[in-house]
This record gives sequence, structure tokens and C-alpha cells, in this order.
Amino acid sequence: MSTKRPDPQSGERFGRLTVIERAPDYVTPSGKKYPRYLCKCDCGQTKSIDKINLISGKTLSCGCMQKERASAATKKHGDTDSRLYGVWCAIKRRCYNASVTEYHLYGGRGITMCDEWKDNYEAFRNWATSNGYKEGAVRGECTIDRIDCDGNYTPDNCRWVNMKQQMNNVRYNHYETYNGESHTIAEWGDILGIDPQKIRQRMGKYGWSFAEAVEAPQDARTTRGRNHK
Repeated sequence: MSTKRPDPQSGERFGRLTVIERAPDYVTPSGKKYPRYLCKCDCGQTKSIDKINLISGKTLSCGCMQKERASAATKKHGDTDSRLYGVWCAIKRRCYNASVTEYHLYGGRGITMCDEWKDNYEAFRNWATSNGYKEGAVRGECTIDRIDCDGNYTPDNCRWVNMKQQMNNVRYNHYETYNGESHTIAEWGDILGIDPQKIRQRMGKYGWSFAEAVEAPQDARTTRGRNHK
């Protein structure tokens, strides 16, 4: 049986952080609340930190520790201004920083980065350059994608694809069967010459069936219901 972890107390230390008091909760776009605590870092800065990150040890400073590591990384691998280093940092933010808007889609669902990559950019870089990453690729042509959308960022679950392939793999882009064929909404958009976003809007926002969404004229007034008048 699991036991609830005690709330951090004023004066309690977590790494470089000393708890001052309870801070306003962080509220996700879906309305879920995450408790936060105002903390003072040894460097002198104060910052509100998520309770779960404090007590789990994921957050140990106001951010100065990460800056020090980045500085060390600059001296070590010189990649801090590269696109790939930005990708690595972005993955870590969405997996471990509840303050970022997309956290609820990643870390909030339990998705993490493997230990091999989490604290070792060079290991991530070596995997990336050996598995199709191209630093000079145009925007959208070389993005990191998880093969299993519910799986973690690991070498055997990640690949480099273009943005269109990635959109075909997002959680909400399930397969729709129409006229005996099954494709993702993005693929149906190409086949039928319809904007995939319009199909999703008609189905998700207005409750149309897939057939109604693709058979209605492109300029149909979606706000007027399924009669498409």
C-alpha cells in the first residue's frame, strides 16, 4: 500500500533549495493542479518549485545548477548553440519541468528520458548522428519521434522523421475507415484533398462522423450542424 509523501516544511532543504512557504498551485490547461512551494536557492534566487519535483529530487536548484552544467558542457562538447542540443534540452523540459505548457502531455503522463541520455548529451548526440539526424536539415524535415507514443525517450523507441510522418504518429491521429480503406486523418487529407485540420474540427468540435466530415463541401458552414446548409 502506497503512503502519501509528507508536504515540504518551511526550512527544509532539497539540494540547493530551502523551502520558504507554500506557493500558488500550477494549473494545467485541463484544470489539473500541481502544488508548489516557494524556495530560496543557495545562489540567492527565489523560485516556486513543484512539490513532486522537490520531494523526488528532480529539481535541486533554481536553475543555476543546470546553467553550470551547460557551461561545463560548452567546454566539453561545444554544442550548446546547436539545434541538436536544443532538441535534447526541449525533451528534458517537457518530461521534467511542470512549468512548461506541454508538460501534461509528456512528464504529466509519466513519459521520461532514459538514464543513458538524461544527464549525458554526448550519448544522445552519438545516437542521433548514427541514426539519421542531419544538423543542416530544413525545419520540419528531421524531427525526433517516439515510435510508441506512450513510451519513453529511449534509443529503441525514437527515430528521426519529417513533420508529416510525426503528425501521422500523434496520439489523437487514430485510423479512420472509409469506403473499405483505413488511414490516419492526415493521410486521408492527402488522399481526398481536404485540410486534415478541418476534418478534425468537424469531428471533434462539432461531433460529425468521419464520413460527414469528408463528404461535406469544403465551404460548408460547420456551425450550422450536419445538414451542411
